[in-house]
Amino acid sequence: MDQRGAAAVEFAIIGPLLLLLMAGLVDYGFYVAQSMRLGNVVQGVLQYGAHNNAPRDDVEARLLEKLAAAGIEGADVGVDRVTGCPAGIALVDGRCPGYGSPQTHLTVSVSAPFEARFLPLLDITERRMSTRLR
Repeated sequence: MDQRGAAAVEFAIIGPLLLLLMAGLVDYGFYVAQSMRLGNVVQGVLQYGAHNNAPRDDVEARLLEKLAAAGIEGADVGVDRVTGCPAGIALVDGRCPGYGSPQTHLTVSVSAPFEARFLPLLDITERRMSTRLR
């Protein structure tokens, strides 16, 4: 029996699947890289806002500036400053039972679109972080 050309036929069957798998891995790598950049920007701006007790508009402007510098465009940003007790704890006589006085928290959230290079079915990248102001 003649076996010539069998490898070419096998590659014709398996090759497109391997290429599709590699394209998915490349897109996922770019997605993880953008997600990490987004997280680093959010964490840095969150630390800036908490350390300097910066106003909300200043934190939001700095966040947009740092996102543009990181090459992330079209992002939706949100900055909230909330004073109160931890979740599920009711304020009693101006204090949080078991926690002391109410604390101020700064929350920064960013949602940025991710444009896949090969596979168009990937979702957006999103980060939400918060810290307690001192």
